[in-house]
Amino acid sequence: MRINNLLSTSCLLIFLSIQTLSAQVWPGDVNNNGLVNHIDFLYWAQVYGETGPPRGEDEMGVDFSEKLIDAEWGMEFPDLPLDIVYADCDGNGVIDEEDYFAFLLNMGLNSGVITSDIFVDGLSGVDPQIEIGMIPPGIITEGSFLTFLLSLGTEDSPINDFNGIAFTMNFAPDVIAPNFAGFQPTWVPDDFTYSASYYQVDAGKIDVAFHRRDLGPLPEAFGPFGIVSLVIEDDVVGHNGSLETYFYIDNIRLVDSEFSSTPTAGDSITLNIFPNDIVASEDEIEPEETFELYPNPVVDQVQIQTNRNLERLTLWDALGQQIHDQTLSGKLHSFDMQHLPEGMYYLEVQTSSGIHNRKLVLHRR
Repeated sequence: MRINNLLSTSCLLIFLSIQTLSAQVWPGDVNNNGLVNHIDFLYWAQVYGETGPPRGEDEMGVDFSEKLIDAEWGMEFPDLPLDIVYADCDGNGVIDEEDYFAFLLNMGLNSGVITSDIFVDGLSGVDPQIEIGMIPPGIITEGSFLTFLLSLGTEDSPINDFNGIAFTMNFAPDVIAPNFAGFQPTWVPDDFTYSASYYQVDAGKIDVAFHRRDLGPLPEAFGPFGIVSLVIEDDVVGHNGSLETYFYIDNIRLVDSEFSSTPTAGDSITLNIFPNDIVASEDEIEPEETFELYPNPVVDQVQIQTNRNLERLTLWDALGQQIHDQTLSGKLHSFDMQHLPEGMYYLEVQTSSGIHNRKLVLHRR
């Protein structure tokens, strides 16, 4: 009997040992569903600052490969029966900013079988709703820079105990330029580790998440919470006069300090895109205007020339951040870009007859 008990105990210990050693982290897949995405960022931020046993020296790092766990931490996520050791992406025993690099490197990667994230759709007029607004509103032309202002809640009906949100913005992939996409949250600091975005422009969507993390929740939050920046492709209208296209938000997860989710409704907006160089009137195009911009690629300066009066020049970088804005006059202007790093930029020039949008490549030989 004693021998049998010893054998049973030994087998149990071996089984538990094997089970522990078989547990593994794929860095960035915090909720262990087989896919690294913006929802994982919410889980990571929710347990930010927690500590536990580190992984073994050979299992450190955020490269997307199996990392064996030596020991669990004995704490689970608020809504998931999973140990928070999965949020320690780099394995150093601390859930901190170093783990964020797993999202930068591995967003969109999967380890095999994927379990889909669960979203509870809200009802418009009943539940909180993300609303899409344009800044500024007006005529949209080929090559236009789009800025969507996203809002949530109202002064009369604020979001109580706001801690984080994740959502997807969808659009027609052949309409949006692949090299320009950006999101800037306003309810968290201007620090990239408080938000995560995955731009899948060729698939027609952007996944976004941001979280208050170590700042604590907002007791009452309402109004604009973020800006999405996109650029319309050139030559998408063709000879049809205009093109109608859509943008909509779904797959929303709004969480409070306890990581409880509130059903939240999305929003949609339809835009008409007109041929480039449309004049200020929506119904009239003025072919007599000439507009030249050269050279492109730009080495140091770009020349802007038109037979109409120049009024304003605005420049954005590839992340959608406005970096220059000035009033112009005359018909010829030389714009100096020597102080800017190489890369892609978006230029909007307003003349007395309309708005001209151009993509620039700054490349020093």
